[in-house]
Amino acid sequence: TDERGDRIYSRLKGEPLATGRRIVGTITGGTGRYEGLEGEYSFTWQYVVVAAEDGQVQGRAVRLEGRVRRRGATP
Repeated sequence: TDERGDRIYSRLKGEPLATGRRIVGTITGGTGRYEGLEGEYSFTWQYVVVAAEDGQVQGRAVRLEGRVRRRGATP
């Protein structure tokens, strides 16, 4: 969610949540100025902390790379 309230939605896949693990994401859409986006990206957790009580995840991602395009647009 950005400062205007527009959102990007994605699905994450990867190894069990832990420091040093690689995660792959698929952008599945969005709202507002992000409507119609699709793409893919990956990153590695430099560190990650999961709060068991409320399920909150905090961490730092490194080596973020990927591509995004507007659905129907030519590359």
